[in-house]
Amino acid sequence: ETYPIAAKIYGQNKQFDKAIEYISTYTKYFTYDNKAMFLQAQINFDAGNYLETIKIINKLFEQTKATPEYYHLRAIA
Repeated sequence: ETYPIAAKIYGQNKQFDKAIEYISTYTKYFTYDNKAMFLQAQINFDAGNYLETIKIINKLFEQTKATPEYYHLRAIA
């Protein structure tokens, strides 16, 4: 649980490489944590990694019910 928190803090401080490193490590082992995967998509979007954002959102669509937030982020990416 500390990895997503650290990723969020790094992302808020515009340290996107560190944020992506932390959240990617977390989601590698907790593949069905949809909140963490959405955070990963948001951080990648903020970092300008739009294709990676779309890939993550597409995975979320496969794993769970789509939410308006998923559609919104995918549409603007």
